[in-house]
Amino acid sequence: MRQHRWIHESCGLRWLKSSRSGQGDACVEVALQGTVVFVRDSTNREGGRLRVPLRCWSSFTAAVRSR
Repeated sequence: MRQHRWIHESCGLRWLKSSRSGQGDACVEVALQGTVVFVRDSTNREGGRLRVPLRCWSSFTAAVRSR
């Protein structure tokens, strides 16, 4: 079972990263708000954020897991 760590709160979003990312900060973080998933670079938390519909994010992560 995958575990996630809540790592930061900003703009009302609770950001997390997978425990599979290890101890380093070079990864992406995700936050869920309703039917939208936000994605950001953990090395630049104040930088841009990608906004993805939840159904698209679910399809993307399912495809990644199946590889």
